[in-house]
Amino acid sequence: MPRTAECTFPAPSRPAGRQVDIEKRGVRRPMMLSRLTTFCASLTLTVCLAGSAHAVGVIGWDFSQYVGSGFLSTDGATFTDTLSGNYSNLDPTGNAGAESATYGTLYMDGSFGSTDVDESSATSAVAPLTGSLDSNIEFSDVPGTNPFDSSNILLAEGQDFANELSLTMRDTVSLVFEADLTSLPDLARAWTLEFGAKTFLDTASIDIEFSVDGASYVNVGTVDVDELDTEYVVDLRLAPSDRGFVRMNFDAPIGEQSGQVILDNVTINAEFGAPQVPSVGAAGIMALVALLSAAGLANGRQQQVG
Repeated sequence: MPRTAECTFPAPSRPAGRQVDIEKRGVRRPMMLSRLTTFCASLTLTVCLAGSAHAVGVIGWDFSQYVGSGFLSTDGATFTDTLSGNYSNLDPTGNAGAESATYGTLYMDGSFGSTDVDESSATSAVAPLTGSLDSNIEFSDVPGTNPFDSSNILLAEGQDFANELSLTMRDTVSLVFEADLTSLPDLARAWTLEFGAKTFLDTASIDIEFSVDGASYVNVGTVDVDELDTEYVVDLRLAPSDRGFVRMNFDAPIGEQSGQVILDNVTINAEFGAPQVPSVGAAGIMALVALLSAAGLANGRQQQVG
């Protein structure tokens, strides 16, 4: 069974809401207003979240496009050092296939701070590997999403090959996975990365960085990988943007595949829609209106008596 490791980092602290003391001069505050003040304070403990923000799989790679193990080729005739994503919840045709390519690309050609690998070499730093990992096979948590390795959909959409492959790093290398939302009117926020990984032998570390322009990267953490097939979840950025670049840095294996990483089922997620903000529920509003009405009556009676 694959396991899951969450590599999350503390969210920035949020300032407490400002308290404003309102006093009406010349009128003695009745008991009902004291109850109203207590009720309003209690509402802060019972808020509900409003808004339409939801996380989707912006772009994903299962590396099935390659012709076979050891060959960085997607057509069987030429070699390539980039790879379009082939899964996206923004793809209207089964969230897999040709339309997904719009939303992201893997670079190992020197672009955006990636390593320029020799894609035609039999000993290239990066190579497809026979067999898929089980971790993060679901691609996305959106209901009804087709998982990675949905070969029938991929072939029907025109992908030349749909093999169960992963990716392995045979030397020191930096891969850059780009999520591109510039074709959409809205920005995305709360970016996260999910992927499956393991080693052939022993342990290894993967340094992960994030950028919104492909030039200035910020380190977001390091994950430790061992021989168990494991899903990793990494928080990347809260602020909104229309592009996201994830750079994954791998060290060279030591000796006979010791510390050599196998990577598969890479997903970049983000949230669309308004961020969630506190709001008072309908029941709370009705109760507040009732108390305000009662307070007004009580205040009126007190003024008449005075």
